[in-house]
Amino acid sequence: MALSDQLRQACIDYGTTYRLWKDISATEHAVALAQLQRFIANQRSIHITTADRLSEFFGLHLVKRRKRK
Repeated sequence: MALSDQLRQACIDYGTTYRLWKDISATEHAVALAQLQRFIANQRSIHITTADRLSEFFGLHLVKRRKRK
């Protein structure tokens, strides 16, 4: 699963977009509501800095997978 898909799913699982936006805005990880709405609706991609903010908010990090033999 792509990183953007994982972030999108984390946003969806969190609850309403408005609740997510309010909770993110209460931290140093501010993201525009319209940007979140378009990303969650799969209408637009997000910049890497926004992906960083969302990842930090959700406590997600990249892990290198082992190659299959």
